[in-house]
Amino acid sequence: MADSSTNRFGLIGNPVSGSKSPVLFKAAYGGKYPYDLIEEPDFETAWHRFLGTESVQTGDGGNSGYTAINVTAPFKEMAFAKVLEAAREGRGSIDGPCFKIGATNLVVRRPGSEPVETGEHEASSPVGTEQRPGSESGPVLEAHNSDFTGVVLSVAEAIFPGITEEFYREFGSRAPIKIHQFVRQQIDKVYPRGPQALIVGCGGAGRAAAVAAAELGFATALMNRTFEKAQALAQERPEYGFLPVPLNDFCGALKECDLIIYTLPMRLDDIDRLTVEDFAGEDRDTYRRPAKIILEANYKTPAFAPASAAPAGAPDEHIPIFPAKKGHLAGAAAVQAGTAQERMETAGCKYVSGERWLKAQAITGYALMTGQAPDIAAVFGAEL
Repeated sequence: MADSSTNRFGLIGNPVSGSKSPVLFKAAYGGKYPYDLIEEPDFETAWHRFLGTESVQTGDGGNSGYTAINVTAPFKEMAFAKVLEAAREGRGSIDGPCFKIGATNLVVRRPGSEPVETGEHEASSPVGTEQRPGSESGPVLEAHNSDFTGVVLSVAEAIFPGITEEFYREFGSRAPIKIHQFVRQQIDKVYPRGPQALIVGCGGAGRAAAVAAAELGFATALMNRTFEKAQALAQERPEYGFLPVPLNDFCGALKECDLIIYTLPMRLDDIDRLTVEDFAGEDRDTYRRPAKIILEANYKTPAFAPASAAPAGAPDEHIPIFPAKKGHLAGAAAVQAGTAQERMETAGCKYVSGERWLKAQAITGYALMTGQAPDIAAVFGAEL
């Protein structure tokens, strides 16, 4: 467990000045631990600041380094490569999902060893476990990906409301693994025709979302502005059977799938062309199943719902669930001219905001960083 007097935490990336991570970290632990924004245009400089190596002069008080850091764009793949190198030398570890994604957004430096400046992993670990090449002093660096666990918790909560707090009370730090296992066991019962997911965007967050959806048991389609990028990810991870889909089939693919994870930084024009029937989905009367879940990564300028549609913050409103209206499809023609949000509401969709995803990442990631469970209610209730 982290000692508040000797441990520091932070975020590296460029830019990070507008990050909400300090607010969430403060909410998670009541301000017990310091959390710094480490904005550097050069990755090597940011990495040395994390490690506390003497070769870099910093403005934050010297070379003590950080116990753990979050990593954001554009450094996720570079940080992964550093830990990969350390793992090959017996001085690090990469958990299973992180290895499959090929990027990390969370690195822990364990105490009791001299910091290292280099950071490859020999083989993939099973999902939910860690593979630690041995060394006399134990692992120095640990790489994780809380984008993955954030998707797992967000989807699980949308299907089984309240599962996050319930499982954290019962299982503590093992809650994300237990939630993952539970959803995987139940998914075919929830979706009798077979669960299907569409990942829109194959960048860092999209890769994590694709692996998470597949690991939860969804047959997963990939869509990207550059079709070749979706194809490349499918070829890279053949074990998941990813299906690349052209972007011009966005409306049809969204209609067919039960889970939509939207990670593009911009809003597609086709969103305005989606009908109530598209949001409702295919064969809903034949195959009874939950409403379509739409999860998006962007919490600043969301594509599917305006910022004003964010939940007010009451404990039971973290995920806005739009209730299906009686006879909503019968009168659909009358509301086709409304906004995408109105059509989602009419169709009964469950919209999971990027803010919710961010908070789910925080809950799973901060526990790994500090060794202490965060205050879940405080994190979900934090005003961003």
